[in-house]
Amino acid sequence: MKILKIALTYFLIFCCFFSNAKANTKAKPLRILILLDASSSMAEHWSDSLTRFKAATKIVTHLIDSLSKLDKQIVFGLRVFGHQYPAQDNNCSDTKLEVNISINNITQIKLRLESLHPYGVSPVVYALKEACTNDLISPEEYENRIILITDGGESCGGDLCTFKEELLQKKITVEISVICLINYAPVRHQYSCISKYSVVTKENDMKKTIRNLFPEYSNAIPTIHFSADTSEDGFGYIEISNKNIVKAISLYFEFQGQFILFDRLNIKALYQGQKLQLKTGRYKIIYTSDIRSTPKYMSQEFSIKANDITQIELK
Repeated sequence: MKILKIALTYFLIFCCFFSNAKANTKAKPLRILILLDASSSMAEHWSDSLTRFKAATKIVTHLIDSLSKLDKQIVFGLRVFGHQYPAQDNNCSDTKLEVNISINNITQIKLRLESLHPYGVSPVVYALKEACTNDLISPEEYENRIILITDGGESCGGDLCTFKEELLQKKITVEISVICLINYAPVRHQYSCISKYSVVTKENDMKKTIRNLFPEYSNAIPTIHFSADTSEDGFGYIEISNKNIVKAISLYFEFQGQFILFDRLNIKALYQGQKLQLKTGRYKIIYTSDIRSTPKYMSQEFSIKANDITQIELK
């Protein structure tokens, strides 16, 4: 009887150990940060009907739509570089997390993509550092991936191999993949420290790219078609007066009857008299004021029509 009790005790200990080990090996939730090149060269043609930047946005949309349908646990974010300052400024810190990594943000990512335009230089390494340091927090709880979509290499002196060594020294675990929209050996050489490097110069290249990036989903992700946009939607502009009373402005876009956060506006740019280009549609601005007698939060709704300038007076 005593021997049976001892055997049973050891059996229970073994079962507990095995159960904990199995729990610890459970797959971590996947976070994917899209790092998108919006430097001036992305305005060049990728095909007869698409610029490189437009092809890149189609790749992003296709991936997030397809993956989110296959696995509801995957979350996405969007960081862009080279889109805030013109190339002649050579601003090597030009990068911004445009959409935070979170659930239920796919519509917001799509809307943000539609409002972006290629503009500046390519601080690739700086953008990667910002992504790993500020965007992918709590790395031990997630499987983190960065997908860089670009048409070239570093233009600000950063070194990818040195950056990868820094990640190893800091014990930061993140898988970095590159989708390059041109086939050019010197660019490939710049990314020699990145194991997952794919070239997409035509529609059929995406099949191989998906197999390379997501072998577990390669048979389930549908084929992407890079057709030109036939939508009649256009773009217009807003100008904002009484900017001096404003502390912060958030912009919301109406989609399927609901207002979705579109962007937090650059107050400095508005102070300098810059017009903001927006897709046609209905928007809401929510802003805070420096004037104590006014409510803490105020809002105004407005519509954008194609090729028109809408002037908004904040009160």
